[in-house]
Amino acid sequence: MGANDRYHHGDLPSALLEAVGRLIERDGLGAVSLRAAARDVGVSHAAPAHHFRDKRGMLTAFAARGYEAFSAQMARTWRDSAGAPPAERLRRLTRAYVAFASEHRAYYEVMFRPEMVDRLALAARPATDDAFGVLCTAVAANLPTGTDREQVLELALVAWCNVHGMVQLWFEGPLQHMHGGRSLTALQERSCDVFLSAVAAGASPRGDAGSSQAR
Repeated sequence: MGANDRYHHGDLPSALLEAVGRLIERDGLGAVSLRAAARDVGVSHAAPAHHFRDKRGMLTAFAARGYEAFSAQMARTWRDSAGAPPAERLRRLTRAYVAFASEHRAYYEVMFRPEMVDRLALAARPATDDAFGVLCTAVAANLPTGTDREQVLELALVAWCNVHGMVQLWFEGPLQHMHGGRSLTALQERSCDVFLSAVAAGASPRGDAGSSQAR
């Protein structure tokens, strides 16, 4: 089905968002504009304005799609790992994070760019926080029964910053140069092992040994 066919069938917004993904993959985030998306789809440059107020609105809708796909992948990974030991379930989630970032880099490039999207609009969508909720559940499963919610949240943030920072540094180049020959997946596996070892030893974000125990 051609671009104009999609438009006449009322699916121009989806077609434009698909165009955003193609533009990012082909030319980078800086190439995205309402006019460029319209040209890619094959409609008039004024057509996107009927669906997206401006470039920020279009990127916000694109990021929302990304969060929905990301949350679905994390939830599916958690569900499919039922029955595995807690540590393995957390490992699989970090693998899923790296896999999503690698396989859907266009989404990843936009989802965490607050200067380019409307964060309030994204925050109103449940999918924006769903993936972090799954991560919190996975981290809690690796902690002693009765660990308080604040500690779970802090450790989940540490886990998230760990894997996200690793992916970002890999994409931007430094890790590839520092660890030539090692894949991003291998680095992620090692990083997760270090995190789990620290949790098992009773480490916490505050550096207080044993503070992950219930107070």
